[in-house]
Amino acid sequence: MRCFVAVAEEMHFGRAAERLYVAQSAVSQQVKRLEQELGVELLTRNKRRVSLTEPGRVFLDEARRTLWQAEKGVEAARRASRGQVGRLVVGFIGPTTYSIVPEVLGIYRRRFADVELVLHEWTSAQQTERLREGYLQVGFVRSPVDLDALAVEHTFREPVVVVLPEGHALAALDEVPVEMLADDPFIFVPRHKEPHSFDRYISLCQQAGFTPRVVQESYHVHILAALVAAGVGVGMAPASVAKMRWDGVVYRRLRSPAAEVETAVVRRRGEAPPVVRAFLDVIGEVATGEGRPTLPDGSDARSSGP
Repeated sequence: MRCFVAVAEEMHFGRAAERLYVAQSAVSQQVKRLEQELGVELLTRNKRRVSLTEPGRVFLDEARRTLWQAEKGVEAARRASRGQVGRLVVGFIGPTTYSIVPEVLGIYRRRFADVELVLHEWTSAQQTERLREGYLQVGFVRSPVDLDALAVEHTFREPVVVVLPEGHALAALDEVPVEMLADDPFIFVPRHKEPHSFDRYISLCQQAGFTPRVVQESYHVHILAALVAAGVGVGMAPASVAKMRWDGVVYRRLRSPAAEVETAVVRRRGEAPPVVRAFLDVIGEVATGEGRPTLPDGSDARSSGP
């Protein structure tokens, strides 16, 4: 079909062969095979000129459309192999919207604008379940992760801060020793929602010699900030949450070497589809420096890599 279109446009077998970088005899044979297959004469030939028959003129328009569509199909397949088209379903926990998720999504969206990106804010447990079901393709969850069905691609670490009312006695400190919070009421994320975060915060307190008195649970960090501002209690959160400005609230680092939380980027085990691999490559860039999220004090969120 390409040979026929070239001859029809050049009206010359020799020029068509040069255009296609093949021998003239090969072009002639291909056009003859096409005519035999169709059972129709497409070209009239003599020693001086080549011309289209009426069926040839009709077929030329259809042949051009067919070749154009074939080229589109080839390019679509190649783009799919590079992860440039398709559908990607990503889950994340709320606090990551203040750290790595916006940076990753921003870079990915600019490079892969034709990918249908579906986002869900779910708990770590919900994401793990949906990854196993095959609905979710990539998740940002709290570590540690059940590795039986999931592969961990990257782990980002960041410090823990204490969320204090602006008028709290400890608000004047740059860093707060955990033991100095022993008499304060606490607001924590419910354990059934984020067990790893809850256990991390409880462990920090217990390592400092006390068990925190939890007076209120909060499902979202902005509700935590509102309750702290209202004087209900104090809270703990990843340092990146300090990017959320809230009247009446201050964020202070905890003086403890263990005061860190981890965010793991996970997917189902097995060969990652191209669209997933492209997304993970962007996360890798963020993890290794370019586009790495910055914490409120100007330091980088740290990544342990894959």
